[in-house]
Amino acid sequence: MSVPLLPGESVVCSYECFANVAHNSSPGKIHLTTYKLCFVAKPDKPAHNPKLGCDVEAACVQAPLGVIAAIDTDFRNENAPPPLVKHVAMIIDCKDFRSIRLEFEHRKELEALAAATAPLAFPKLPADLFAFKYAPDRSSDDGWNAFDAVKEYARMGIAADSEHWRISEVNANHQICSSYPTLVVIPAAMTDAEVEVAARFRRKQRFPVVCWRNKQNKAVLFRSSQPMVGVFRHWSPEDEAILRGAVDAMGDGRGVHVFDCRSSSSAAMQTWV
Repeated sequence: MSVPLLPGESVVCSYECFANVAHNSSPGKIHLTTYKLCFVAKPDKPAHNPKLGCDVEAACVQAPLGVIAAIDTDFRNENAPPPLVKHVAMIIDCKDFRSIRLEFEHRKELEALAAATAPLAFPKLPADLFAFKYAPDRSSDDGWNAFDAVKEYARMGIAADSEHWRISEVNANHQICSSYPTLVVIPAAMTDAEVEVAARFRRKQRFPVVCWRNKQNKAVLFRSSQPMVGVFRHWSPEDEAILRGAVDAMGDGRGVHVFDCRSSSSAAMQTWV
């Protein structure tokens, strides 16, 4: 079978060998491409095992070069006496905890594959990564149009759920929060004036805004800075209204889970600031 290739991907070299993945040994051919190592088993003995990330129909084991953590060699059986089979081996340890052992009849094939794989798996410059060959050169693009917030919010189903959410331009010129985008998602019942008041209750005016929404169960992820409670235990009804809007939008009484990323000592000290 032919090696499946992505746009911009090409085969560098190929060698006959045995592949041993988690004690499953199969004869076939190892292909090095500009993106991955791909072992294709011979039809009479496919190396299919879904738990190992193998393609059952294509009978191949693939390891993207970026997943490779280390490459080692084993020459202990190069001159093994009969009845042992003489071979040399290349061991590939992957970041996804797989270990792939490739056994070759001749040393020169192993050394050639290892020499070709190393610079692709561990490039010295970011520009040598396959990602820059897969995607066309975008040096002429200033990057400001690479992300469309409206389309992203639509993908999460926010635009379709106008009953609970709306896209606001309250931070259009970053006048409220300099680290927030110009378009933010807030509960539909909140006015821009109320959001401005709620922002004053949060450090650096980072009021709660929607970052992500699950289209299936409507769970919502918010982000914000810590509230400016202070020694007098201040509170903000506008700030609470934003969180109440999140609960109402989910509509099943799951409530709000707050994950405070500060250390306990920092949280305690900032109560007094």
